[in-house]
Amino acid sequence: MPNKEEIKEKLIDILADHSVTEIKNENGAIIKNALGASNYRHAASDIEINLFLAKLKKLRDTLDGAIKGKKGVPEVNGCIFLLHNQTGEKNEQSYNEEDFTLLTKLIKRGIYKRWNKKQKDRFDTVFHMLAHWKDYFLSYTNRNLHDTNDDFKEIIPAVLGKDFYKENKDKTNCVPHIIVHYLKQNNLEGFFDKDELKCGDVLEDEIIKYCTSVFAFVQLVEMATFKYEKDKTNWCNFEIAKFADWTEETGLENYKRYFFILTEAEVLPAVLHGDHESWKNKIFERIYINDLSILEKKQIKREVRKIAVEIAKTKNRILEDYYS
Repeated sequence: MPNKEEIKEKLIDILADHSVTEIKNENGAIIKNALGASNYRHAASDIEINLFLAKLKKLRDTLDGAIKGKKGVPEVNGCIFLLHNQTGEKNEQSYNEEDFTLLTKLIKRGIYKRWNKKQKDRFDTVFHMLAHWKDYFLSYTNRNLHDTNDDFKEIIPAVLGKDFYKENKDKTNCVPHIIVHYLKQNNLEGFFDKDELKCGDVLEDEIIKYCTSVFAFVQLVEMATFKYEKDKTNWCNFEIAKFADWTEETGLENYKRYFFILTEAEVLPAVLHGDHESWKNKIFERIYINDLSILEKKQIKREVRKIAVEIAKTKNRILEDYYS
């Protein structure tokens, strides 16, 4: 009995090398010769494989339409444009992960092979963004979690539910979960749950990995955010520093990528450690919500949506600049 998955992979190889028109003009001989007589007969009578082949043909036609008349960099840009349009926002119902994966395989196993190294690197860079980057990294502190949760004891259960508040109020800062809740409603995906990570070097490595693979940096700022302790890492400062260094290294620092949310109007301590001065300046240049504590549920939802819109715009601008 032929293996269905092996046949499907072989069909991807065939459609990567041949257009639908080429296959049609040969009356299926290209597929028959590539699969072999036995596998071809099995494939022809298998409903699942036939549906898969129909999908592949449709995707190959879409790909050919995107790169028609293009060679070299314009062809690479056409492929990037197509994959970008395929992803949309990954939480949307219209997003089809299988289609994205199949299109990628058609490109990588076919057109990609004729590009030079510079063209391949261009494609690989953007593909990594599309496939692996999150929309945002949310930075916050747990240092003052009891007081912070108490300050927001009305709004947390109103947004996240009474059970959530009861179970988490003594474990973690619940306010970031409100921001994430509304960002998710706007179809954005991000990294924020440091509580799930281990301490020490593993935590540092993981945070670097996540805050250097996002389109935007969101930070929830309160007075405890600026707490300085000798020989102890201030993770909020560490995260924004790593993100800033990375954006400069990759040449992507000139986009709107920072979004700061203040839990209250007065977040600066009376004495600010010298290492935190430039960080403070960056925050006050890019405040999006200047006092979260005075906002009601609907107002928070509306303000976070504004941030979500700006993050989506930034993401699209970064990607579009690769194929415009």
